[in-house]
Amino acid sequence: MNEAHVHAEHDSHLRPRVIAVIPARGGSTRLPDKNMRLFCGRPLVAWTILAAVNALTVDEVWVTSDSQRILDLAEALGAKPYLRPEVEDDDAPGYVPMLHLIGKVMRPEDVLVGLMATSPLRRPGDVDLAVKKYFASPGRETKILQTFVPIHEDYRWRFLNDDCAMVLPPDENNNCRFDGSIHISTRKHYEDQIAAKGETYWIPYLLETWQGFDVNTVDQLGFAELVFYKYILGEGLNPYEVYRKGGLKV
Repeated sequence: MNEAHVHAEHDSHLRPRVIAVIPARGGSTRLPDKNMRLFCGRPLVAWTILAAVNALTVDEVWVTSDSQRILDLAEALGAKPYLRPEVEDDDAPGYVPMLHLIGKVMRPEDVLVGLMATSPLRRPGDVDLAVKKYFASPGRETKILQTFVPIHEDYRWRFLNDDCAMVLPPDENNNCRFDGSIHISTRKHYEDQIAAKGETYWIPYLLETWQGFDVNTVDQLGFAELVFYKYILGEGLNPYEVYRKGGLKV
């Protein structure tokens, strides 16, 4: 073993690894089998897997699922499959299988990049830019980077019944809303926050307005597909593979 290899191996033990985890259930209450529904020519979950495996800052990508079809797809696309344990409630929150997985494959100081399969409108480069922003943030070990979407408050209306609606004034204090597309933290801090230990400090990663879309219904799937075609697919190339090869500048 040469000296350079020894140093590289030593550094790999010291630096935190960046691990992307994608929870993807086989079932869904509102949109059955939504993660495997076709979206721009591929299963919906495939686009999130491609975004992760082609990110230059990510060391490993894991997909945790109760569906063998999803796990087979994940492996075919370059991710590591993990069969989630059975849970009593099929609608258990996504963090339940995620906690089970990260406890087995991550060290406390490793960095978790959580990616939601039902939020596919990521630009090539979003994952890398978010990871770089997280590492550049002072005191990052006690923070969570989270994606947000800008909002432009206007007067809103509340529908009361067929005969009555009331107007509500805008809230000038709100200029963005929470988005579940990407979240980044150390494994330890993520576990602490799920256990409600301590106060949460957020590192904001601001997306474009059109990116803040979560797919839960057939109508949402169709609308998000149109947006994906317009803003991300362009001429039909796989944008993530082009990005990794250096052919797409963001």
